[in-house]
Amino acid sequence: MASRRSVASLGTLLLLLLVAAAAVATKGGVEVVADGDWRKILEGEWMVEFYAPWCPACQQLQPEWVKLAGWSKDLNIRVGKVDITLQTGLSGRFLITSLPTIYHIHEGVFRQYEGSRLEKDFLSFIEDKKWLGVKPVSSWVDPNSLAMSGMSALMDFSHWIKNTHAYLTEQLGIPVWVSYLLFSLATILVGLLLGAVFVLVIDRVCPPKRHPSVKLVEALGGRHAPAPARATVGQAQGRPEVGTSAEETEPVGRISDALFTDGSELRQRQVHPTEEG
Repeated sequence: MASRRSVASLGTLLLLLLVAAAAVATKGGVEVVADGDWRKILEGEWMVEFYAPWCPACQQLQPEWVKLAGWSKDLNIRVGKVDITLQTGLSGRFLITSLPTIYHIHEGVFRQYEGSRLEKDFLSFIEDKKWLGVKPVSSWVDPNSLAMSGMSALMDFSHWIKNTHAYLTEQLGIPVWVSYLLFSLATILVGLLLGAVFVLVIDRVCPPKRHPSVKLVEALGGRHAPAPARATVGQAQGRPEVGTSAEETEPVGRISDALFTDGSELRQRQVHPTEEG
């Protein structure tokens, strides 16, 4: 008889545990949002809290946030939280500058919640659709935009550098100054590489223009074009210089015009001062 009673008591206890678990599952709970699965909040309606474990205001909010999550099934919403000390990419993507920060998301449209942090106010914000009166975030700071995706990548990279530095100094025992030196050299090498790639791309997209004198030399078959002679005072007045004949004197005002008829022929035209008169 005693064994039957104990079995019945154990069965009753298991039944109560199953009922309690089912009730909790029906009410829902707070979902953890991470960098890898953050796109799930773009579908449906969400309330997402950004917090840090060391933040006193965040700790004070937690009981109210859990209560809101208990109504998630009834309100047809999902309640999530993001630990910015672990999910640095989301911290940069949402430009978190204060804690706690709460966002309301409806079908990929982001609005920041700035009301009271009590359960009744959260419920009123959702049930009465007060979020419709809140202006969505600007397009250039939209967490799903290209700019914020770049900011997220930058925050992830900085977090990787921090972890790598800690690994080098704490796990491998490398001096701190050596770690800084390695990062400095890596930064210089990456900068040089990016600069070289940038120059090559610019030269390919916008090639430098060739100087007219280079075209003239190529037209002459690689020979340098003769420099025009300077006229003396006597030549300017039409008198030959002493020791020279009139036939040996260069005409004043010589003009060499390169006229390309077929791309290879060069014609020179000489104008004598007497022709101008």
